[in-house]
Amino acid sequence: MEFVGELIFELFLEGVFGITVENPKVKTWVKTFVFLLFAEAVAGLLVWISVSTYLSGNISGGIVCGIIAMGLGIGFLIGGIYGHKRDWKQDL
Repeated sequence: MEFVGELIFELFLEGVFGITVENPKVKTWVKTFVFLLFAEAVAGLLVWISVSTYLSGNISGGIVCGIIAMGLGIGFLIGGIYGHKRDWKQDL
């Protein structure tokens, strides 16, 4: 089951980010929007899992998942701001 999730994320995210973020013809605002849209959707999915876990009775698991979701959401937001400021250029 883990393989299916990894395959979906790998193909989908690599395809989307390869088309938008790594393409020099796409405007910076579009790159930032696409990155934040998909990255924050992953964090939102974890928040939903956290709330459903908390409500099902596993309080400590819901809190831990919520903390991880908040950390990812803040990290993705900082990454989006940093990438936008650098015009999504990558240092190799």
